Amino acid sequence: MKTRLLTTILALMPALAGMGAPSVALYPTSVYPGEKTSLTVSLDTDGESVTSLQFDLDLPSWAVAGDATLDNTLTNTHQAVTARMVGGALRVMVYSATNATISDGTLVTLPIAVGESVMAGDYTVNAHDIIIVSPEAVSWNQEDSSTTITIKEQPIVEVAELSCTLSLDGEDLEVTKSGVVTLSVDPADSPHPVAVQIDLIADDLTLSDFTLNADLISTHKFSIGDVDGKTRVIIYSMTNATIDVADLLSFIVTAPDVEGMASVVTSGGLMVDAQMLSYPLPDSTLSIEVKGSSKVESIDVEPNTTLNVWYNLQGQRLANPPTTPGVYITNGNKVLIK
Repeated sequence: MKTRLLTTILALMPALAGMGAPSVALYPTSVYPGEKTSLTVSLDTDGESVTSLQFDLDLPSWAVAGDATLDNTLTNTHQAVTARMVGGALRVMVYSATNATISDGTLVTLPIAVGESVMAGDYTVNAHDIIIVSPEAVSWNQEDSSTTITIKEQPIVEVAELSCTLSLDGEDLEVTKSGVVTLSVDPADSPHPVAVQIDLIADDLTLSDFTLNADLISTHKFSIGDVDGKTRVIIYSMTNATIDVADLLSFIVTAPDVEGMASVVTSGGLMVDAQMLSYPLPDSTLSIEVKGSSKVESIDVEPNTTLNVWYNLQGQRLANPPTTPGVYITNGNKVLIK
């Protein structure tokens, strides 16, 4: 209802053309296929008082547009409305219920999603039927304004000689006993990665207690998720900080109560640098021998009678045999010194 009313009001207002009229401008943007970008629209008041405006956008057929977002300077005084018109154009309207004025600068931004199959090239965005209105109900009809959205070519990834290795800290795991596994990436020709993604396939083993390398905690975050039965590990930086260590994180591997061989396999590994170039990592396998039960039934210890070592009742070792009266321990026996 508000959209129809504002459109009717704008149509009835006296229109002025040329001679120091305010104007709307669109700014170019560029993006890779499969990503999102924003179309920025600005206003030049040319010294006039402006309180509201509307325009229609002709977007490329592949463009999926979201709702227009007002600039922060306008959020308390104005509202923005977007509506798809019958002919396919996207109408954007900015208005104020209190006739508040708009200053020069960014007016709105419009999120644009790009499909992965969109071909590289320059695509035109055209704004037409532009009407700008003053608080005194004077309107200006502006000529069309246009810009381009550039779809960039996906970069060609040159695969460096990279290796991804899993190393086990300790001997072969035993049944019901947990062992620590360190996930390491050792690039021969370092691409200065800022992020790493690796899938882990662990047969019947249980993976838990993932811990990021202490040297990465201040610059990176990590997430663990299940993807088609695989454990996906993603390490990333919000500030594009590089990963300068080989050991990325460690985790606990718990073996089942069945003897035999098991394995942890890395799959689909990728390293990504600050320029968003990705480097595939070769798969790697860690074999684990699961032995019999590790439960300790009993331990037989033969006393060592050849050592004359003394302890007090607090378990503290004495440098010399005691001379002060009291109870002491030596060779596994309590001895009373009088």
